[in-house]
Amino acid sequence: MSKYVLSLQKEISKIPGLIDVDTNFRTGKQEYHVVFDRDKSESLGISTVTAGAELRNRIEGSTPAVYRKNGIEYDIRVKFDDKVSDLKKDFSTTFVPNQNYNMIALSKVAKAEETTGYSQINRQNKGRYISITANLGPNGQLGNATSAIETLLSTTMKPPVGISYRFEGQAQDFKDLMINMSVALGMGILFIYLVLASLYESFVTPFTILLALPLGISGAFIALLVFGKTIDIFSIIGLILLMGVVAKNSILLVDYTTQLLSEGIPEREALIRACKTRLRPILMTSLALIAGMMPIAIGVTALGGQRQSMGVAIIGGVISSTLLTLVVVPAAFGYIDRFRVWSKTLFTKKGAA
Repeated sequence: MSKYVLSLQKEISKIPGLIDVDTNFRTGKQEYHVVFDRDKSESLGISTVTAGAELRNRIEGSTPAVYRKNGIEYDIRVKFDDKVSDLKKDFSTTFVPNQNYNMIALSKVAKAEETTGYSQINRQNKGRYISITANLGPNGQLGNATSAIETLLSTTMKPPVGISYRFEGQAQDFKDLMINMSVALGMGILFIYLVLASLYESFVTPFTILLALPLGISGAFIALLVFGKTIDIFSIIGLILLMGVVAKNSILLVDYTTQLLSEGIPEREALIRACKTRLRPILMTSLALIAGMMPIAIGVTALGGQRQSMGVAIIGGVISSTLLTLVVVPAAFGYIDRFRVWSKTLFTKKGAA
């Protein structure tokens, strides 16, 4: 496990954007292990617990009593002379007792080996673990670094059998944030659809209005890419805010077009008149929102610099939705409205039958 972690640490340190890559694993000092042969020990009646205690007493002694003086207790340690307490040197002449208190040579039931012990063993949830930590550099991005590590663990550095991994700290917090924000975004779209469906008394017409959502979100992502901003909690808040803002343009067009159609005006003429009539209020509200977001996007203070991504995302989403809504929504309105009429006629015939 330790060899794999050290190799993984070297590979992670090569990922761009990560600095101070470290691990909590530290190699220990040289140790002298005595490994018992269970079968031989049981056949000779030697308990490994008793033998281990005997060897411990030989090396570091024991404290069978306490000396008290002036209310202070002092441990009385009884131990062998240093000349005979070197287990490595006197391994062949060391004896341990069995159940009948007969002394058996240690070399008959155990073997010695030199190895390196752990300076510290970390445990979590009843299992051993080794953590690898890293910090983000000046140009580092948490999402890209996490994806690079996941790719590394799934390709060239697959964990051996019996070893699992998971992300902690900011990486796990970012993952939870994305999940929670995705749920919030989905619930927001669902509530918008339900409100529009109840107002227009149609399950199909709201889809015309919801076409503005991907137009705005795509513009927000493009703006973040152009200005070098990352997807963080502020930019995601901006995306959620965009859901209500960009739908406003579609509502103005669809509502007025529906009103003109109810007056008997042909569909093509109604769409053209709605775009001309609603162009001014759409531009006024969009420009007002863009102007209001400019101070946040500029980030004039150090604290404001953390919220720049939110302003950039909102401005990019508003610009793209304003320009594309005037083209996409009128073009799709005719198809969706004809599908609405067809589906309503279909269900009416089935109900009459």
